[in-house]
This record gives sequence, C-alpha cells and structure tokens, in this order.
Amino acid sequence: MLKIAYFGIDALQECLAALLARGCEVVRVFTTEDDGYDSGQAIRAIAREHDIPCRTTRVTREEIRALEEQGVAYTITAGYPWYIPVSRVIRQVNFHPSCLPVGRGPWPMPTALLRGVPSGVTLHKISEGYDEGDILLCRQLPLDPEEDLVTLMERIRQTTLEMLETFLADPDGLWERAVPQGPGEYWPEPGDEERLIRAGDPAARARRILRAFRGYGVLCQSCGVTLAVTEAQLCPVGQAAEGEGLCLPLADGVLVARTWQPYFRELSLDDRPVLEEIRRRYPSELSDFTFPVLYCWRKRLALKVFVGEDFYIIKGKDGYFCPVGAPKSYLSYLRGLIRLNIPFSLRFCDTSHTEAMEAALLPVQVQMSEDDSDYLMENRILDTLEGSQLRKKRNDLRHYASLSPQPQVEPITKDKLVVVSALSEAVGGDDLPAEQEALRCFEQLGLWGVLVRRGDRYVSFAISSEKEPHIMQGHFSKTIDADRGAALFVVRACSVNAMDQYAYTNLEDDMGLSGLRYFKRSLHAQVIPSYTVTFHPDA
Repeated sequence: MLKIAYFGIDALQECLAALLARGCEVVRVFTTEDDGYDSGQAIRAIAREHDIPCRTTRVTREEIRALEEQGVAYTITAGYPWYIPVSRVIRQVNFHPSCLPVGRGPWPMPTALLRGVPSGVTLHKISEGYDEGDILLCRQLPLDPEEDLVTLMERIRQTTLEMLETFLADPDGLWERAVPQGPGEYWPEPGDEERLIRAGDPAARARRILRAFRGYGVLCQSCGVTLAVTEAQLCPVGQAAEGEGLCLPLADGVLVARTWQPYFRELSLDDRPVLEEIRRRYPSELSDFTFPVLYCWRKRLALKVFVGEDFYIIKGKDGYFCPVGAPKSYLSYLRGLIRLNIPFSLRFCDTSHTEAMEAALLPVQVQMSEDDSDYLMENRILDTLEGSQLRKKRNDLRHYASLSPQPQVEPITKDKLVVVSALSEAVGGDDLPAEQEALRCFEQLGLWGVLVRRGDRYVSFAISSEKEPHIMQGHFSKTIDADRGAALFVVRACSVNAMDQYAYTNLEDDMGLSGLRYFKRSLHAQVIPSYTVTFHPDA
C-alpha cells in the first residue's frame, strides 16, 4: 500500500478520490479555503469522509518533516497553489497543466489560449525551482478551433486522471526513469491587462479573450468604471438590442455584457508598495486605509481592492471604503458608478472628503459613523499621565508596575512571534483572525511591537506600525493578566518606547464596544470622526 500525502484543489478533486479508490494510504491532505477559483470545499469533504487530517493554509517545512517521520513515500500534487518545501526523503510529484519545459508558471492555460499554442499535462518531480523538476510523464493537448478555458480544463482533468493511473501502476519505475528538463519558458499569470476588452478593440481580440477566460470572467470599461463581466457575447454592429445588457462598442461589433459588476480583486502583499505610496501622497485622517489594517482584516471583512489611476478603493461585505488618492480621479470613478446606477455606501470617509463628495456627487447622503472613529493619543501625555483627571490611570499603572514578579518590557523579535501567537489564541476575541494574519506576515507588513514578561511568563503584547512619519499606528494589544493596569501598561509601553520617532499613537476604531471606547477616551484621545456617504439610485 502506497503511503502518500495529497496536495490539491477542487478542480482536480477526482485525483484524491482515485488514490483512495486504489487503496493508497492517504495520511494527510493539504488544500485551500474557499477563495473563488482555488476552492477546496470538495477536497475537505472527501478528507472528512475518510477521516484524513486536512490543512487549509500554506504548508511549512516542519509539516514536510512530520510527513517524513510518518514514513510517507510520495506527495502527489494536483493544483495546490503554494510552494511546497522540497524533501530529501519523500518522493514529491506534481501535475502541471502544460507541456514542460514550456509554460512554467501558476496559470498557463489562459496564456496557451491567448497565444493559440498547444496545452498539455506534465507529471514532474518537485524541485527548488518552480516547475523545473525532472519529467515522469508528459502529454500534449492541441487546441481545438473553438477551445475555451472550460473545455480545456475538462480535457486537462481527464488527462490528469489517466496519467495518475499510469503513475500508480509503476511509481518507482517512472521516478527512476524521469528525464531532466531542458531550457524552458516561464509564463507569468495573466493580469488585468490580458483580461481587459476596451471599446474599439477588434472583435477577434475580444473573442480570443472571452475564450481564454470563460468561466473566470473578463474585464471591460464603461463610464470610467472597470467592470468584471462573467457572461457576455459578441454581436454584429446593429444587432445588439437596446436593453439586452451593457453594450461595449468594438471596431467591428458589439460586446454585450449580461452579468457584470464593478471589478475588485484579492489583496496581496505585492500591493503594499503601490497602496502605501498613494496613501502617503494623499494622507488619510483615518487608519483604516493603512496597508497592514487592510491586509490583516481582508478575510474577516471580505476586503478586495481596485487600483485606478492615482487612487485605490476597497470593497468589503458591508460596502465600499472611501477612495484614497487624487480627488479628480476617484470622483470620476464614483460618478461612473452613479451613471451606471450602481448603489454604493462609502464607509470611513474623512472629514476632508465629505464636503467635496456632497458638492460633486449629488444626490448622496452623509452621516457620522461613531463606531468607526479613530482615537489619536499624544504619546507625551500617555508617558506622564499628568493631571487630576488621569490620577486613576496613574494609580492603576503604579499598582501593576509594583507587582511581583515585576513586569518587564521586551521587543517582539522573530523568534518571539510564536509566543505572541499563543497569547493571541489564549485571549481570543473577534480580532483573532486578523491578529494571526499580522503575526504570519509580521516583517512583510512592517510591523513591530512589545511583549510584557513577568518572571518566566509572558502576559501581554502590543503590535504597531507607522501611519505617518510622526504618527504610530496601534493595531492589536492583548493581556492575560487580570490585574488592574495590565491593559494600560502594554499600550503605554508600546507608545512610549517609540516616542523618539512618533509624537502620536493612532488607535483603530472601537468596533462599537463600549468598554474599548471608554478606555480610549479615558486617555484623553482626540476623536477623529468617520462618516458614511451613501448613494441610492431611487433617492
């Protein structure tokens, strides 16, 4: 019985079912959460049915070493989207949807369709270089004249299952006879430009793009708004009936979009330089637009981004975040939404935005959103806590600082992130998923912070970043100490330790929690109000 670990997504779920049907011992499954194209729902269901442990986050080297200790002979991958650490013990193979060495890269199928070149499936060894491992099996799939992404994926699925059966008949023999790859060709994942159909494009180009991204969707522009189109067809000039859908005139035809919505895509770490450059050029009063906030909360709030010309806008499950960037650019975008009769609610609008929007985007409604307001604290005041009104805070702080063992402050270093993670999980709360994202990408997000230790026990932490050159942005703080003054001690320690560089600390919104709001206001924080701007087509 072949002992294996399986890595894959729903698009090729039959591979996992085939392995189990052949009697393979699948000791662990690695897949993804449900994030659109790379869904793992069916894979997780199969794992549950067969009582197989399943992981939905990026595999680590420690997990590969654990598989080695379990005596896993092979790892078999069919569509897993993340890099898999290479093992010197386990034989690792991957099904790749092209004829390697041509078509290396994460998503070669649309590129093959756009270029009109053959596709295929290759079974190869996993190596340090992406898609560069020795080839066990390879089958070319010439494209049919009307081939599209859906039909090609079905052919790739069937071919992959056939090749899996061939592999299972003689895995060790195929491994030993594998052939090294020669010089190859890497195909980057198609971006927005490759999916975009513009007014005036030739119908032939539009048809090629529609085929290459069928089932995934294309992009087009109307009224200054980029739209994600999931259902469309080409019509000759004059044959598109008015009212059939959104019509985009082409050079020799019309693209009729029947199902469409404003285009937003997933946030990634690669967006940080662009979004932060725009935000710093057009500084926002509120913290909600800083990249660490957006990235850490993207899953909980279902945040997606559209980056336009000198502005960006975030969309969440509860509406749009106020655009950041050049007013001329984002007001043009919002006018386009109004012309397309698309309702929107702009959350977290700074006071500097509201007057311009009321003047330029009639009819809109503006109202204050107290739960989303920020709190700006002067670090000097937080350091001294002078005055009669802060006497209780001073007493709380003195009480906590005098406890035995005495609290000691340490910086959060890379090797201490596991300690912070344990504290975060111990306390829990609504912000736990966002905290875990922050810890997973601590360095990439430019975060820092402090830990508080009492004796040999860590009891609290605070995490921050830079909002502006003179303002520190507070993100998360937690304590497992029930003693009075514990929460204030760690927040104060984080801000005071950064006083030489930052005059202020900006704390994020209170999420409507009265206790959190009271705590921030009790520190004499300046309230930075936020507003909601709403457009209803029927208003």
